[in-house]
Amino acid sequence: MKNNKESYIVKVSNLERVYENGGLKYEALKGINFDVKPGEFVSIMGPSGSGKTTLLNQIGALDKPTRGDVYIDGLNISDYNESDLYEVRRQKIGFIFQSFYLVPNLSV
Repeated sequence: MKNNKESYIVKVSNLERVYENGGLKYEALKGINFDVKPGEFVSIMGPSGSGKTTLLNQIGALDKPTRGDVYIDGLNISDYNESDLYEVRRQKIGFIFQSFYLVPNLSV
């Protein structure tokens, strides 16, 4: 994994994600561009179905874009294989799911 340090920790460039179902195409993301610099806080807001979860799945290395690039800490992860994505998730990304169900038989 190459690491080209830049002035951002997350960068999304011309990101697109298209889902296909029965010959129909649904553009969940189209031409998304932004970056997050170290120390910045970012919120992703929008109505239901606007692509928030799809975008987070791209940034979190849980899904691959149809087109465009996702950079995490200077690494372009867009074309990484699953093994490399595992390493990126393990070393660079923290993700807390809304419904995580890690140990369903235990309580706080």
